[in-house]
Amino acid sequence: MKPNGHFDPAKQEKNLSKLLKLTAEQQSQVLDVLKSARAQLEAMRSDPSLSSSVRKCRVALVREASNDQIRELLDKKQDAKLMYMQTPHTFSLVGDYPSTTQ
Repeated sequence: MKPNGHFDPAKQEKNLSKLLKLTAEQQSQVLDVLKSARAQLEAMRSDPSLSSSVRKCRVALVREASNDQIRELLDKKQDAKLMYMQTPHTFSLVGDYPSTTQ
């Protein structure tokens, strides 16, 4: 995300490509999905008739739909890695590791 709340589809695609080792075809398809999502989000932001709560709900729906579209493009290993990256972990990086000394 950029500081103004807008994301850069090309930058996000490059990050996903690096993390998930996307093929050239996947990169192109992911970029198309992200560009479409950005266009939808920008249309919502510029629509003064939408209330804040409606806008938030629609943003969540666009994000969910684009995530689903991207997941459909991935192989099982890439999908598992993406799901792991998107899941809040059950421990923090400091202090919540199980004790190895008893």
